[in-house]
Amino acid sequence: MPNLTNLLTLRIGSLAVLLSTVLLSACGGGGGSGGGAAVSPSFPLGSTPSTVPEDLTTLTTLKEVQVNAATTASVVVGTGSFTPLPGVAPRIGIRTQAGDIQEVALQVSSLGIAQTFVRSTSLISEPVSGGFAFSWATGTRGSGVQQFEIDIITPELAKLQYHSFGIWGADLNTGTPEAALGYFTIGTPTLAGNVPTIGTASYSGILNAIYTAPGLFDDVTARASAVVNFAAGSIVFSTADSVRQPAVGPTTIVAAPTYNMSGTLTFAPGSNVITGPVTTGTGLTGTVTANFFGPTAQEIGGTFVLQNGGATTRMMGAFGVHQ
Repeated sequence: MPNLTNLLTLRIGSLAVLLSTVLLSACGGGGGSGGGAAVSPSFPLGSTPSTVPEDLTTLTTLKEVQVNAATTASVVVGTGSFTPLPGVAPRIGIRTQAGDIQEVALQVSSLGIAQTFVRSTSLISEPVSGGFAFSWATGTRGSGVQQFEIDIITPELAKLQYHSFGIWGADLNTGTPEAALGYFTIGTPTLAGNVPTIGTASYSGILNAIYTAPGLFDDVTARASAVVNFAAGSIVFSTADSVRQPAVGPTTIVAAPTYNMSGTLTFAPGSNVITGPVTTGTGLTGTVTANFFGPTAQEIGGTFVLQNGGATTRMMGAFGVHQ
C-alpha cells in the first residue's frame, strides 16, 4: 500500500482549497475500489432536481441540486498532463442550516463513487480570511479505499443564495499520481423567460482554478466581476488580484497578475445559456460556459477550460458572482 500524497491540499491566502489526499503516489499499486465499482442502491439521491430557482441556504433536508456547466479532466501532477473526461459527471445533494452546509452527497457512477458527508463526522467547514471572505465545505474519503473529495463554496459566506460552485476529485488507481478532477456549478438556473431583456447590472464574486504545465501545478484564486447588458445580450467578464500557490513544495502564496482573465460573453434573448471566449495574460485562451441563477438573474456561475497553443499549459476552474 503506497503512502498517500497530499498533492492537492492547497491554500490561497487562508482560502482553504480542495482535494486533500485524493492522489496515489507513483509507487504503484494501491488497494482502492477502482473505477467502475458498483454504486450503492441505498444512496440517497434519486429525486429530480427542481426546475424552479431555490434558496440554497435553506435546504433543511438533503436534496439533489442541479449540476450545471460541469467540466472534468484527468490530471497527472508533475507532468502537467491534462485529459478531458467526457461522460464523467457528478450528482450532488446538499442540506443546509443557517446558511452553512450540513450534509453533502456525491455520486459519480462511472467511478463507483456514492458517498454522503455529514457535519461533525466527515464534513468540515474551512474558514477563510485574508481578503477572500469565503469558506469551503469539504468532505473527504480515503484510507485504504478509493479516495475522493468534494469541496463546495459555502453559499451564504460567498454572498450567494441561488447557486454555488466547487470541485470534486478522485484517484484513478492507475499506480501514478493521477486524479479525475471536476469543477461544477450547482443550483437551478433562472428560467429563460425571467432573464431581463433591458437594463444593465454589475456582479462581483470569486474564482478558483487549477493551473497545470510540465512540472507545475498551481491553485489559483481571484476576484471575479461581470457587467451585463441585458438588451445587448453581452457580459464583460474579468478577474483581478489573482494569486497562486503550488500544490507541491513550499506553501508560498504569490501574486499572479498574468493569470487574470478577461473576455466578452454572450447570451441570446430569451435564453439562459452564456458562453464566450476568455484569455489570460499568460496567453491561455478558452471558453466560459455559464448560467444566470436566481428568480430574475441575481447571480451568475460558470466553469471554464483554457490552454496555450501547444496544449501543454491549461487552467480549469469555476466562478460565482452576485449583484
